[in-house]
Amino acid sequence: MGKQGRLSPEEIKFVRARFFRYYSKRKIAGPPRLGLREWGFFLFGREGMMRPVTFESESELEKFLSLKVPRHAYYSSAYYRNPEKPMESPEKGWMGADLIFDLDADGLPGAERLSYEEQLSDVKKEVIRLYDIFLQKHLGFSDKEMLIVFSGGRGYHIHIRVPRVLDMDADERREVMDYVAGNFMEFDDIFPKRKVPRTKTYSLKYMVPNSEGGWGGLVRELVFDVLKRMISMEKESAVEFMKCAGIRKDIAERIYDSLFGKRDGYSRIVEKGDLEVFRTESERNNFIRLIEHRVKEKYGVHPDVHVTPDTRRLIRLPFSLHGGTGFMVKPLSRDEIEDFLPTRDAVPEEYGGEKVTVFLEQKEILNINGERYALKDVKKIPEYAAIFLILSGKGSLKTD
Repeated sequence: MGKQGRLSPEEIKFVRARFFRYYSKRKIAGPPRLGLREWGFFLFGREGMMRPVTFESESELEKFLSLKVPRHAYYSSAYYRNPEKPMESPEKGWMGADLIFDLDADGLPGAERLSYEEQLSDVKKEVIRLYDIFLQKHLGFSDKEMLIVFSGGRGYHIHIRVPRVLDMDADERREVMDYVAGNFMEFDDIFPKRKVPRTKTYSLKYMVPNSEGGWGGLVRELVFDVLKRMISMEKESAVEFMKCAGIRKDIAERIYDSLFGKRDGYSRIVEKGDLEVFRTESERNNFIRLIEHRVKEKYGVHPDVHVTPDTRRLIRLPFSLHGGTGFMVKPLSRDEIEDFLPTRDAVPEEYGGEKVTVFLEQKEILNINGERYALKDVKKIPEYAAIFLILSGKGSLKTD
């Protein structure tokens, strides 16, 4: 976000003093097996990452944070025998890694048209889908085995640290990522074909998936949800509903007639799962296209393709501060995320309300810490709001 690394000396002094106040007062708990991890930090006014860094205890970590006051703080998802060794050293000794999912606004379709608050809201919906449907229901991870973390920026992380994931290699992790994202999902495979006797030949009959689990189960559920929704609509509304999936109006009208006209295809699908109710292959394929569109809309998640497969990834330290917003990298339970509002709940209480003068490069509507600000030109605002604007590149500290 914004002008990373481009703060003026006065801005560095101002923001670093508030970060120091936070780190000197806040107890930061490190991750499990802290001493086997590599650490990396970006410092104010210094180019490049400071790494590898290692700690033997949480007290060492806390001392470092209060002395160095980093702009960004990371630790490795991997465990090493000798984490202090360079990455290329054979003596470093990779011992396993946590499984990490990173969902960020960068992965959202159409994110550029959304406000910051809207981006955060949509990413949160994807995190909940990933957690509830894929990680918990499909893959069997429990609440105790998963940790949700607001990144402090534009997304969330999910950490899984159980023994059964630690030894997974990059290809295995990529398979998990592809599964939850629905990558390479082939609808020709999901909608099975059944041979039906017809005199001396056999034709292929398309069926609704009968799977109770996995993507097949989700698709089956969507088929009946779509049919239930469409039967409650007038024809004109149902046609518009289908057009949103890119289906031509004339084809959408024919699909509707096949489903709810004299042929009563609706009942055949509901009772037998039979998709050979449509008069043409074009109708059937476009109906399947509608289901595919709705599946992606309802169940789609977009994890960062580089993070999950990476067995040596650096990830943000929970309870550290994000150097692009000033927000706290905040761990959350599944129940807590429902009502969590980052621009309110991730603002550190250590920041004060003392008024600071900032210069705005353009008009801004800022919702932060439960307050709404309409900002223009030069404005005096609480320091927690000024920190966000300065670090995100939307405003500059104005000094006399």
